[in-house]
Amino acid sequence: MILIKYAFSLKALCADRRGLTALEYGLIGSALFGAVFTGFPVLANNLSTGFSGIGTSL
Repeated sequence: MILIKYAFSLKALCADRRGLTALEYGLIGSALFGAVFTGFPVLANNLSTGFSGIGTSL
């Protein structure tokens, strides 16, 4: 009896696609976070160099 209930719940879980959409959004969010986390130090360094050049010329 328990095995039959488990089989039906597993079948229903495989048919449900809502979790897949949440997983896709999570992957997109983590990819964006990785891009920002990787690109921010480069941007910060370029801004620091630019402002230092402006400060020196003043």
